[in-house]
Amino acid sequence: MRYNISELLSGKVSSIEIDGYLEIEDLNIDSFKVDKVYVKGTIFKKTSLGLELSYESDWTSHCSRCLKEIDYKIKGSIKRSIVTKFNDIDDENVFVESDVIDLSDLIVDDIILNLPTQLLCSELCKGLCVKCGADLNTENCECDTQNIDPRLSKLKDLFK
Repeated sequence: MRYNISELLSGKVSSIEIDGYLEIEDLNIDSFKVDKVYVKGTIFKKTSLGLELSYESDWTSHCSRCLKEIDYKIKGSIKRSIVTKFNDIDDENVFVESDVIDLSDLIVDDIILNLPTQLLCSELCKGLCVKCGADLNTENCECDTQNIDPRLSKLKDLFK
């Protein structure tokens, strides 16, 4: 998603509208299937250069407990200043060296930072049986789930 901002820098226009789709093909997250990311916003020049945009996309992933496939909608917004002189102190700025700004990396980085660490199909998801792998949401298993440390097995007889 590249935009030419030369007219914005020269003052011919005061803003550039962003409205389109970002294809994410090289996102290396195995557990997510990514649809196109819809991006809408503005690159503007008031007292300084800045950008405001929002994005949303439909993703498919798996529940972290039972591995059921679930749909997930990710939404976010980005507000940044655009600078033409590099300042390594402030990470909140977008640095541009030429008249072209590429928003792809900025959007992908923001998406990755906002991904949940654990997706669940339901807050009440019981997950899978650790012994037989049965989905505990749909079936019961007869597995013995008591794991007793063999070093402490003699203590089990004290409570009988």
